[in-house]
Amino acid sequence: MDESISLAPSPQANGVDGLAVAQSLAARGFKVFPVKQLGKAPANRNGFRSASSDPADWHDGTGQWWAGSHANDNVGIACGPYPDGRCLVVIDLDRHDGGADGVEAWRTKAAEHDDFETLIVATPNEGAHVYFWSGCEIASGAGPAPGIDIKAAGGYVLSQGSALPGGVYEVALDKPISLIPDWVMGWIKSSREEPTEARAPRPVTVPRQMSTPRTGPSSTDEWAARTDWA
Repeated sequence: MDESISLAPSPQANGVDGLAVAQSLAARGFKVFPVKQLGKAPANRNGFRSASSDPADWHDGTGQWWAGSHANDNVGIACGPYPDGRCLVVIDLDRHDGGADGVEAWRTKAAEHDDFETLIVATPNEGAHVYFWSGCEIASGAGPAPGIDIKAAGGYVLSQGSALPGGVYEVALDKPISLIPDWVMGWIKSSREEPTEARAPRPVTVPRQMSTPRTGPSSTDEWAARTDWA
């Protein structure tokens, strides 16, 4: 996959230009498929399972994708295994009125670790999708904190350029997708461990200090600073 990621074409006045968005993402190696206009449900027969980065595959029993009455369909990106052996993992951060705030949980955890740079897409509900590559397969499921979900094998996300009634998915931090940090992988795995009565108490650990002091804002802070929070 081409590691250079840029903003997909913006929605037109009459809705998303689905084909242009899909072509832009497919050119960078993303496996894409159609999602219902202004919605999140697949618009094709097999959903993300038939996602492809090859335009020759963009049709099925439902017809040609992003054509005719479906020209303004959204674009889904399949997560999980890719042909080069890597696994696309998206950390889905949601914010709920009066409830869980995945954005704040992520920012608090990330502040404890070395900085990283990767693609971040802002979602219409003031949340975000944080993209990573993993060298091993990870399953989709609940995340390590309330308001955080993991989109990986068996999952998908809406792409930048897609739209919901409440707004548009837009690139918030335009960086190449990085390898998932060890602390993120450990955080995910620890939340999926099966509790057992026989498990010994975990040793108390001293928070790891950054090897190099920060001299400016982190990538997470940069994204937050660019966001016009309601």
